[in-house]
Amino acid sequence: FQIQILSNLFYRNKGAYVVGKIINGYRVTPIALPLLHTATSELAVDTVLHTEDDLQALFSYARAYFMVDMQIPSADVQFLRTLMPRKPRAEIYSALGLQKQGKNSFYRDLLHHLRHSTDRFRIAPGIKGMVMLVFDLPSFPFVFKIIRDEFPPQKKTTREEIKGKYQLVKYHDRVGRMADTLEYSKVALPLSRFEPEMYKTNQNYVASSHAIAQSQMSTIIDELIVIKQAYVQSQNGALNSTNFKALKIQAEQIRDTIKSQMSAKDGTGNAIFPETINQVQIEPNVTVGSGVQFTDAFNGGTLADPTQSALYIKINDFVTYLDQRATGSALTNSASTVESGLNDIFDRITTAQQRSGGIAAQVDISKEAMSKIGTEMAATASALLDTNLAEATAAYTRSQTLLNAAQAMFARLQQSSLFSKL
Repeated sequence: FQIQILSNLFYRNKGAYVVGKIINGYRVTPIALPLLHTATSELAVDTVLHTEDDLQALFSYARAYFMVDMQIPSADVQFLRTLMPRKPRAEIYSALGLQKQGKNSFYRDLLHHLRHSTDRFRIAPGIKGMVMLVFDLPSFPFVFKIIRDEFPPQKKTTREEIKGKYQLVKYHDRVGRMADTLEYSKVALPLSRFEPEMYKTNQNYVASSHAIAQSQMSTIIDELIVIKQAYVQSQNGALNSTNFKALKIQAEQIRDTIKSQMSAKDGTGNAIFPETINQVQIEPNVTVGSGVQFTDAFNGGTLADPTQSALYIKINDFVTYLDQRATGSALTNSASTVESGLNDIFDRITTAQQRSGGIAAQVDISKEAMSKIGTEMAATASALLDTNLAEATAAYTRSQTLLNAAQAMFARLQQSSLFSKL
């Protein structure tokens, strides 16, 4: 009979815990004694925790970290593992406030599991989240979350705010109601272990973003064609000041319309032409831009101030040219300069639309390729299952044949005179 107690106390909030185990022959009983100060400033044992489940709850992810003075943390973790053999080392390290060691241990456990399993990462079943993409490995008892690149309009938040809320949970007492998380960045996972279905979310997102951008650019291009036709009309030598004034009003209206279209938002409340875009993986080793960047389409400017873009400036130069022709003022830019500017912005946005169309076509090809891979994987799995079943059937038939032969031999031996003498 032995009682083994860790010499260091485990502090949490206003209490301290004595942790150890009672050994009676082959039976090991874990114990934890919560120590509290009473109203009379005395030290009292609040209760006795004496089952593995009790200690599992005490060292749970849903509780605040312990503060422990440990000279050799790995030795304490090893001792605690004898009390809670079902709890991974990573969880124990984290519960003791050693989250870096916990993260390292968890990642090693994950890599070990990947080497000894064959299933694939998939989109986690259940209701899809609006700010997080959740996926899992069916044979691994954890889920993985990634902050989405874009949020629906009803979620007025940012990536930094979401990370801050997770940190708030991490550093406060979770009182058994909120789970802790392990935050990683730039984690390498084998692409061969992801279901083709995992890429559909990215593919659909990219395809939708580029389709909306192309539609918007088509509208702007149509309006630029009208602007260029107005320029051709402005070169008619028979025009008077009234004609130039009418052309100016038309050009101003188109300029202001294009300005609003440049900073327009889609149905989810996100800018059609964002100032920054992300590289999104649409199949193994293939990444594309998540949309059409504002400056790529319009050559400068910002969402907050589209007037600084070349697209707006060149159209405004034409408006100024028409106004000066209408009033008889000196020309700031010659007709050829204005024409060259209009041609430049037209070519710029046309090129951006073509580039976006190329990405959309690439996504379509990826969708078809990943669908084919999924079909082939299913066929391979089915063939493998059929093969195993055939082998099992053949083995069973051979065993049954041998059994029948042995029974027949035994029957003949019973009928022989030699067997009766034995």
